[in-house]
Amino acid sequence: MIRRPPRSTLFPYTTLFRSLLFLILLVLWRKRIQKEPLKKIEVTEYQSAKDITIARLNDLKKLIPSNSKIFYFQSSFIIREFIENQYYVRALEMTTSEISKFGAEYELKIEEFNNLINLLNRADLAKYAKYKFSVQDQEENYKWMLNFISNFNDAKVL
Repeated sequence: MIRRPPRSTLFPYTTLFRSLLFLILLVLWRKRIQKEPLKKIEVTEYQSAKDITIARLNDLKKLIPSNSKIFYFQSSFIIREFIENQYYVRALEMTTSEISKFGAEYELKIEEFNNLINLLNRADLAKYAKYKFSVQDQEENYKWMLNFISNFNDAKVL
């Protein structure tokens, strides 16, 4: 005759423990959902892409005597951000060669566009090839960027 194994007395306790654990997790999950929704940010004043870029360029001027890599990294970001905000092109995610392929869409003069691509290529040299530019080169590029943005006409873009 085969005997059955003795029954465990822990059975009701394990079931109770599992159900309590499930209820605790359920309560925590519900609390996560009931958190405050994101608050809407009130914009007090509209700033055009040109205004934002000029403000950033004024901050960039402080970096001229420092490391050229940081200066060109910031200048590349500022110019790409301007292109993205002004023309609605994902310039921050594009390489310099991809930006140069879409030159006709930017409605810039050929000379301005070539100078823009030249600046982005210089920034790539400083960022990736660790090329060191002189302070004079940085000042000239800064003046060109400030002139380019200041002379930009907002009416060009629809």
